[in-house]
Amino acid sequence: MQIRIVCISDTHSAQISDDFPEIPDGDILIHAGDFSHCGGLAEVRKFNEWMGSLPHKYKIVIAGNHELSFDPKTRDSMNRHKLSYSKGQRLGKQHIN
Repeated sequence: MQIRIVCISDTHSAQISDDFPEIPDGDILIHAGDFSHCGGLAEVRKFNEWMGSLPHKYKIVIAGNHELSFDPKTRDSMNRHKLSYSKGQRLGKQHIN
């Protein structure tokens, strides 16, 4: 049995543009960080919709240094300075059995 793993990174919200390259087919897709410019709620939602549209059976997403709202210290700082990200909202988790 062969398993095909596709790994991408550093898309920085470019995946929503029409000229973004096609993602190769595979069993597992890994996005290894920096899918956004700063990890704001709108960027995260668009990325999630895009990932959901891809045919890969399993998808793994690793937050990079640009996903600022995923870091508790940065999120706390954003709250103190009244910056908006995704306050009070959580991303769902799925576990692969």
